Amino acid sequence: MQQGNITGIKAGQMKTFTESSMEQGYWRCPDNKNLYLVDGPTFRGLPLMSGHGPYIVQYLDRLIEVLQKAWAEHPRLLVLRIELKIPKEWMGRDDVMWDGIMKRFIQSLRRKVMTDRARAKGRNGRCHDSSVRNVWTREVSTRDRDHFHGLLMVNHDAYYGLGSYDLRVPSLANIIREAWASALGLIFEQGARFVHYPENCSYFINGHGDVATFAEVFRRASYMCKERTKVYGNRQQSFGYSRK
Repeated sequence: MQQGNITGIKAGQMKTFTESSMEQGYWRCPDNKNLYLVDGPTFRGLPLMSGHGPYIVQYLDRLIEVLQKAWAEHPRLLVLRIELKIPKEWMGRDDVMWDGIMKRFIQSLRRKVMTDRARAKGRNGRCHDSSVRNVWTREVSTRDRDHFHGLLMVNHDAYYGLGSYDLRVPSLANIIREAWASALGLIFEQGARFVHYPENCSYFINGHGDVATFAEVFRRASYMCKERTKVYGNRQQSFGYSRK
């Protein structure tokens, strides 16, 4: 079994779903026949967050795949859960809200991380580089405005954590805020308030032997793969992830 792989599924391996999927305890999503659902305490040997099922099988597989790729590249992996909010006055303006907003965010974040690493190298003569991988989902809520949940994966040797939340202090937290403000077309001070960091949102997977933390990250992130709050058929993407 390759490093950073605890499920036996090879990174990049796509699942083909047929009627035999029913025998595995899966059933078709009533609102999208291309998707399958599953519920229970575990998925492929990893724990699921209880009370939020059923979960979309294909989304769970993509979550595992991205986590394994990130873990294989960066054995000491920092994983962050974030929430990205939309300005209230944007609600209903689909042309503004959903036209590639998450693509713009991830592209901006990757550029800013590369720039930050280059600056660190200039200051110190050397530094640890980091890729940025992600999984995200759009949540539709009747009680609150629509928002995104995101999972970000970076090299822990490059970033020990989010750092300071003070807007005046350089930190990974503010790099993420800057990227979301850029995606929204706002200046940093205006856009920063639309990024929320939940309590206990950082996880450190300490090497390829740290299976317990990997499993806990998957458990918490499985919430993003729940079938409830997803919307289909309106040309708006509900789930996205790093392909590489």
